[in-house]
Amino acid sequence: VDASHIYCVGDTHHISRRWIGLVDDKRGAAEVRGWLKLSVAIVGPNDLIPHDFSGSKQVVEEEERNESLDKFTEPDIPRTVKKETKYLVTSVYLAEDLPFIEGSELDASVSVEFGSKKMSSKIVNVKSPTSEKLCSPCFNSEIWLPITYPTISSILKIQVWDSDELIATYKCDMERINALGEQIERVKEVMRAAEGKAARAVAEEDAKAARAVAEDSKKKLDAMIAKPYYANLYGAHVGPMNIALDEDAAEALAQEADTYNLFPDLDESRAPAYRGRILLKHRLENEIP
Repeated sequence: VDASHIYCVGDTHHISRRWIGLVDDKRGAAEVRGWLKLSVAIVGPNDLIPHDFSGSKQVVEEEERNESLDKFTEPDIPRTVKKETKYLVTSVYLAEDLPFIEGSELDASVSVEFGSKKMSSKIVNVKSPTSEKLCSPCFNSEIWLPITYPTISSILKIQVWDSDELIATYKCDMERINALGEQIERVKEVMRAAEGKAARAVAEEDAKAARAVAEDSKKKLDAMIAKPYYANLYGAHVGPMNIALDEDAAEALAQEADTYNLFPDLDESRAPAYRGRILLKHRLENEIP
């Protein structure tokens, strides 16, 4: 941690409960090898340790809640580590079998969230002319989310909304998307190198061999590019219950429903109701076209 950076943070010269990247100086300090949360203060003679150095109970609880949602604050990265920005492109095609939360109209949208960054699709209004309880809005949108690497977050969260009310949450492993993106970049480099070698080759045999490598790389690339997939959505039951509830019981039931819709994959009790599915595709881009 850079001491000058800590000293220049406000008048109290401290950082509180911050995530920092760990590097190994013996193996080269260009790669983050782990993460550590800490508080550091620079104090002199007769200085008092800042009162919020350890964080108040309310701050800690809010922080833990955000981190349980994989909403990490931006970590401090050592200067020896190169930062890189890429764009996660999520293609949102359509959703099927979404429930009408209230009445027979739905203002559907999809949000993509990773770490502290979140972006949403356009809103699609769906009305049911009959007594149907399910709908299938068509989005055909691309959501470009900037991501700075290295990152402490690992979960990509996709949520389906009715206006500002959450319908369901789907989570996927960002590391799998990153790994596929790295493999695609390596194949692209091989293909570009082979195409350049073929263009510069003097002998026809050398050019033919290079073109064969480029063609093989192109076939590998076509096979590796991510395909659209359906993500199933699960959450709380929709619709009125045929039992009378007092105010406390109704509030507890509403909180339980919110938990199911936000955390459909809790180990203790998985969300009980199918809430439709959504057709998605992901890819990583190095820059905006």
